[in-house]
Amino acid sequence: MTTPYGVTPEGIKRQMKVAARSHNPSIHALAYLRDRVIDALAEAMKGPTDVKNWLQKVAKMMAKEEEPIIWTTPTGFRVVQVYRKPLFKRLVTKAYSVQYYLPVDGSRPVNKSKQELGIIANFVHSMDAAHLIKVVNALSAVGVKDIAVVHDSYGVHARHVPVMNKLIRQQFLEMYKQPISRAFH
Repeated sequence: MTTPYGVTPEGIKRQMKVAARSHNPSIHALAYLRDRVIDALAEAMKGPTDVKNWLQKVAKMMAKEEEPIIWTTPTGFRVVQVYRKPLFKRLVTKAYSVQYYLPVDGSRPVNKSKQELGIIANFVHSMDAAHLIKVVNALSAVGVKDIAVVHDSYGVHARHVPVMNKLIRQQFLEMYKQPISRAFH
């Protein structure tokens, strides 16, 4: 479930540990299994894996240059991803010590690891949102006005389900006719 959002190898291992907790697997067994899953995913989903790798490469390159990553979704929404290193202060009294974050502005350096880790989930979510908007607009254009949506789930009255199913697929294909690299500035 988390693969499309850029789960890390450590994240896969943690998820496997939770799923297999009744068997009490060793750390080495989990690492071995994780590596086999990663290999299988790369083989079974070559296209998505290539896109994921490309996005992370772009994020790494932009972070190195201290630049945000900017793309425009198919609905025209401009996305700016820029994670900056936080600035925090520590307040120490006789009773306690607390650390708090100060507002971060453009003068702070780019947080390179967060840029790379965040790009996949942020890009996927922005494209899912664009797809949702396109589907809702297409449904409205054919007269379907009662629509319920949550994230990437759609609902209409039963009599409109066939047209909704068709439009979901039609809008998806339309969105991805162009290479995704064209979305980036």
